[in-house]
Amino acid sequence: MYKAQHGIIILSLLIVVYKGLMHTFIWPVDIVELALELVMVVTCCAVMYYIEQLKSSPRIYWLLLLGSGLYYFSSYFDALEEFFLEKPLGYLNIAEVVKAVGFILLFIGIHSLISRHRLLIKELKIAAQTDHLTGLLNRRAFFERMLSNSQVFENTQGAFLLMDIDHFKGVNDNYGHALGDTVLADTAISLRNSTREYDILARWGGEEFLLYVNDITQDKALNIAEQLRRHVEALSFDYKGEKIHCTMSIGLHSVNVNCNVELEVACADKALYQAKSQGRNRVIVYNEAEFAAAEQKTGTPNPNHKIANG
Repeated sequence: MYKAQHGIIILSLLIVVYKGLMHTFIWPVDIVELALELVMVVTCCAVMYYIEQLKSSPRIYWLLLLGSGLYYFSSYFDALEEFFLEKPLGYLNIAEVVKAVGFILLFIGIHSLISRHRLLIKELKIAAQTDHLTGLLNRRAFFERMLSNSQVFENTQGAFLLMDIDHFKGVNDNYGHALGDTVLADTAISLRNSTREYDILARWGGEEFLLYVNDITQDKALNIAEQLRRHVEALSFDYKGEKIHCTMSIGLHSVNVNCNVELEVACADKALYQAKSQGRNRVIVYNEAEFAAAEQKTGTPNPNHKIANG
């Protein structure tokens, strides 16, 4: 650790010894200039040691090390100039060249470091917004995407589709969590491949997925929901030679402009609950009047819900 830095410091000390043996020593006259030059020497030295933590990025590390090292020697020679009368032939030109090269390398290194930092921030942002298993947006990212697109969705009709894989706990219990993860991942791929580019699809939690489709009527949204349900139903998963199939229940809620996402999703959740209570593997559309009347009863399913049978 710090081998390169120690080497530079030792070399600079040897230069002092050489200068002391070969040239006439004088006491500095311009103390202010000497102080400034020594500040630069100390600063460059600090940079050389500080960048050791960037060693995991060799290109950036060596650019900054060489740049700060050359700049260190340039400032070091300027400071030595205050103590010795004689100067080697061409010393001034060499010092300026060393300083220029050091500055250029520092600039390139800093530029590379900033570029890497931006890329890292972008990757972290994607990771923070993405469900690691399915590759879909997570719940927080769904809300952020809805908020950022609020102006785009203005004056348009859309729909929330809350989808739940039927009997998913049984898949985990009977076939293991590895197959359960495969079911979730493949279901996510099927949903993503069956939706439009500008729709917003997220893993809502557990085996639930949430889709917002914009600029669409309720009937068209119902057709999309039914297509998604059929696509999931057609998926096949192999477990020790046995073919496993899953189905999906969907609650659909059609919304107009300026919707409250949490309230609208809650309505879709009510429709999903009815879809599961009425046998699963179906789509039910939320109707406020009908659901209000149903809630006054004692859990008896309302037969008048609009259903796309599976």
